[in-house]
Amino acid sequence: AHEDLKKDREFVLAAIKQDGRALKYAHEDLKKDKEIVLAAVKQNGYAFFFAHEDLKKDKEFVLVAIKQSGLALEYAHEDLKKDIEVVLAAKKSNDAEMTEMLHYHSASADTNKGGSFDTLHDFTSFDTLDDLYL
Repeated sequence: AHEDLKKDREFVLAAIKQDGRALKYAHEDLKKDKEIVLAAVKQNGYAFFFAHEDLKKDKEFVLVAIKQSGLALEYAHEDLKKDIEVVLAAKKSNDAEMTEMLHYHSASADTNKGGSFDTLHDFTSFDTLDDLYL
C-alpha cells in the first residue's frame, strides 16, 4: 500500500476489520493506537504480534487484548506471560484457542524448560486465583 494509506487511520481500520494481520502494514504510529490494535486482535488474535512493543508491555492493555482473543498472550511481553492474572485471563478468554496454542508448543516443551509456555501449562487447570491457592 502507498505510504499515505499506511498512515490513514480510517483506511487501516477498515483493512484490519477484514484481516487483523493487516496491522503489519500500518504506519508505526497506528501500531501504538489502542483502538486500532484491539480491532485487529478482535479480528485475528495473531495480529497482536504486529502491535508496538509498548502495548505488549502494558498489563492493562494486554488484559483487554486477551479478552478479545486469548491468542494475544503469545505476543505479550515475556514478563506478562508469567503473570498469573494474565495467564488466567487468557485461559478464560478462550479455552479452545489456548488449548490449540499449548498443543502446538508442546512439541518444543523439552527445549523450553522454565519458559512461558511451561508456566502457562502449569496454570491452565485453574479457573480462578482461589483455585490456584487452595
